[in-house]
Formats: sequence, C-alpha cells, structure tokens
Amino acid sequence: MHDVRRSLPISMRRRGRRYLQAARAIASLSVVAFVISGAGEAGAETRKGAEGYRIQDLDDPLEKLVPLNPRTPNEQKKLDAAAWFMTGQLREGRNDFTGALEAYKKAVEIDPDAVPVYRSLVPLAFSLNQTKDAVQYALKAIELDPNDTGLLRRLGVHMASDRKLPEAIQLFEQAVKSPSLDKKSAFYVSLNRDLAILYAAVGKMENSANAFEIVFDALVNPRDYDIDDRTRAALMDDPATTFERMGLVFLEAKRPEKAVLAFERASKERRGEPGTLNYNLALVYQQMKQYDKGLEELQKYLDAQLQSKGREAYALLVELLTAQNKADEVIPRLQELADKDAVNSTLQYFLAEQLVKADRLADAEALYKK
Repeated sequence: MHDVRRSLPISMRRRGRRYLQAARAIASLSVVAFVISGAGEAGAETRKGAEGYRIQDLDDPLEKLVPLNPRTPNEQKKLDAAAWFMTGQLREGRNDFTGALEAYKKAVEIDPDAVPVYRSLVPLAFSLNQTKDAVQYALKAIELDPNDTGLLRRLGVHMASDRKLPEAIQLFEQAVKSPSLDKKSAFYVSLNRDLAILYAAVGKMENSANAFEIVFDALVNPRDYDIDDRTRAALMDDPATTFERMGLVFLEAKRPEKAVLAFERASKERRGEPGTLNYNLALVYQQMKQYDKGLEELQKYLDAQLQSKGREAYALLVELLTAQNKADEVIPRLQELADKDAVNSTLQYFLAEQLVKADRLADAEALYKK
C-alpha cells in the first residue's frame, strides 16, 4: 500500500512524532501510578496488614499515591485520546491499516481538537478509499489549524480530481499564503505548480503565469530554493510544467519577454521538438511586433516540413508578411513550400484558398485536381 503520508512536509510529520512522544510520556507516568496505586495489590495481598501494604515483611508499609493535582476531566480525555492514537500508530506499524484507522477515529471522537491525530487519520482514510470520511476529517483539521499546508494540499488534490476546481484553487491559495510556509522550499514550488495548472484549467491565465513564474525561477535557479536534482527532474519531466508549456502560458498572459526565456530554456535543455519551439518563438515575436524575427523563426519550422501546427503555421506566415506590407509575397512563398512538400495536403489546400482569394481561380482549380 502506498504511504501517502510520505508526500507530507517533514515539519508536519515531526509534529505528529512530538504528539506521540508526549503521549508516551503521559502513558509511562500512568503505568507507574497504576503499579504504585493498585497493580501491586494482587501480589502484596498476603502482606497487607493494619499498617498498610508491604512487598516484603520487613519493608516499610507502602502508601497509595494521592496526586497533589488530580487530573481534570479534560486531561483524562486527552490521555485517553493519546492512548488510542498510540494504538493506531502500533497497528499501522503492523500493517493493520483498518484497525489503525478505527483507533484514530476513536481518538478524535474522544478529543476532537487533537490536530496531530488528523494528520495520520486523513491520509490513511484516503488510502483506504474512505473518501467521505477523509474529506470530513480534513475539513475539521483545517478548521482547527488553517495553516496546515499538508492537509490543505491533500484536500485540494482530492477536490481537483473530483473536478471541483474552484474549491481546489481556494485550498491551494490558502496553503500558499500560509505564514508558516517556507517560500524557498520545494513544497512551496510544488504548490505553485499545482496552482498554475488549476488556474490555466479555468482560464485564469494571468494567475497561472504568476504561479508559473515561481516554478520557472526555481527550475532555472535551483540553488536559491531547497530543491534537489530529483525534484527538479520530476518537475521538468511533467508535461504540465515543461519550459515549453510555461512559455505558452506566458505568451497567452501577454508576457512575451518571459515566454522567450522559457522557450530558449526549452531549446537549451533539449526539451520538446526544435521546430515546434521555433513556431512558438515566432508567436512571441509577433506579439512583440518584431516581425523579422518572427519570420525567421517560423521559416525554421516550415523548412522542417512539420505539420503539428496544421494550417495555423501558414496563417501565421500570412499575418507576419501582411504586418510588414509584404502581402504580395504570400502566394510565392506558399507555392515554394508546396513544391517542396507535395504530400502535405493541408498546405496544398491552404495555398488553393489563397489563390481563390487572389481571384486566380484556374490555378486554384488545377491545384484542387492534383
């Protein structure tokens, strides 16, 4: 079974361990008190006299422990909850996951404010496909600790997988803005990666670009962030967070300078098809009104005889030439491309359409009949 808790921040796991250590300390004291106050009764029964309990005949009589400060009901409740939490930890260590979940549930039933218990309960409930309970407990935990970034992300991932994108975005935003989150940590970068993808999915390209700028900076300058080579490679191998993908988001958000940097980085890292990157750069230069550079990059795509962009590439050629008052060069350049790539039907039909627009019907008809 996959241990989903490994994806949680180290600080979050440490808090759970501290809770467990405290619980064990309380339990140890309780055992001592139990032995002194009552557990020894059975063994010492024969030595009980009027003066009290004795372990051996010549010993001083033992007296029952009377606490100076007896436990309050609330303290006893927390102790009982801690005992169930320890039971859950023990069962989980023995791979009795169902039993562990039941123990955790009893712990929060006794002490509903025991946040560390939720941090073990929620991931386990999700991993056992008890989604409804997991969501319910996660919401309760977040209510108790609004800065629990690990649970915020876990619940956000669930909402996103359930296509509840606005709710997912809200949870990720809450996590990113947490004052307890290290803004140079790998976890912070990952949260922004998730946010960027979600923003793009709902058409908020400005917000997506903002989040991707953090991811881009972390990938280009990993030493400024707590990101190891493995994490960086995972981000770059993810189709949703490649330099090319980020460049397209920057382009759509009208940030051409950042888009150029992303596409150039994609080329340097040899990620993506070279011709496709040239096409993307042509779009950027068109947005920047640097039409000469746009034509230069587009020509590299066209010379490679790629068809991945379909008729959009030929339409871009028309736009770039027209922007330079070179509309008369459209048909000759398309004709030259068509002669070199006779099997490209998309190009052939696009050329025929341009011939019709230029009132060269006979040439267009001849091309259609090929």
